[in-house]
Amino acid sequence: MSDENQSTVVPLLVSVRDASILLGISEKTIRNHCSAQKFPIRLVKIGGRSLFRMADINALVNGVRHSAVTVFPDEICSSAKRGRGRPRKTSACLKGGAI
Repeated sequence: MSDENQSTVVPLLVSVRDASILLGISEKTIRNHCSAQKFPIRLVKIGGRSLFRMADINALVNGVRHSAVTVFPDEICSSAKRGRGRPRKTSACLKGGAI
């Protein structure tokens, strides 16, 4: 058989690991954003496995390439950092919280 007659099989669903490779994002980052419901693509659960539709990944990648922006919008990857540890009482009072 020649190479011209062979067709490439494209999967309809891919795992989180494969999606992380395709998008160039850490697998843990994708899982964290999905659990916070901030990831731009919805997960499909089949038999306890978390999968993404390949068409959704292609749409995200193609949208990113055409608009020349990063994969995540600013509201998803906010760089605002919290302080370490438990908040102090003074910061709770400033925000309107009770002591």
